Amino acid sequence: MLLGVLSDSHGNGEAIQDVIYHFLKAGVDLVLHLGDDYLDMLFFEAANLKVLAVPGLYCPEYRDPTIPNRRIENLAGVKIMMTHSPEASKFDQPGDLNPEDNPQVDIILYGHTHIPGIQEKDGVLWVNPGHLKAHDRRGYPLSYALMHLAPLKVDVHILSLATGQILFNTSFTLRR
Repeated sequence: MLLGVLSDSHGNGEAIQDVIYHFLKAGVDLVLHLGDDYLDMLFFEAANLKVLAVPGLYCPEYRDPTIPNRRIENLAGVKIMMTHSPEASKFDQPGDLNPEDNPQVDIILYGHTHIPGIQEKDGVLWVNPGHLKAHDRRGYPLSYALMHLAPLKVDVHILSLATGQILFNTSFTLRR
């Protein structure tokens, strides 16, 4: 299964359309949007891409108890937590999971920091695909991730939207 992962699109329609092009070209099976802005997922739905999303901390949907702020999905036998923030927030709803508690998942996907990266902590792969914000002052290029899920292995590539260059990549063997 091939996943397209993005975060912090902040309504940047031009960058979102570019990501949609790359996701369609790659044959992505499912898009995971990690928030800011929650409604940006509608761009992907309009392109007939299946999408799962969580809201960003400052999205009004984050305070809507009918919309999950964090979700755990079992995709191709891989348990994935989707969250905007890599830690608990003062805006969390009662019962929201804390990513730092390392729930029984294989991967934690998060955004918020706008800093792309991949790291393993305590047997869990943490992936931040970066951001698509038009005028970000943090100095990181616009980026997104492609993740290939196999029964015992996950391959992750974080790519620059402008150049297609791989910024980070890893192959991660799942603990079973």
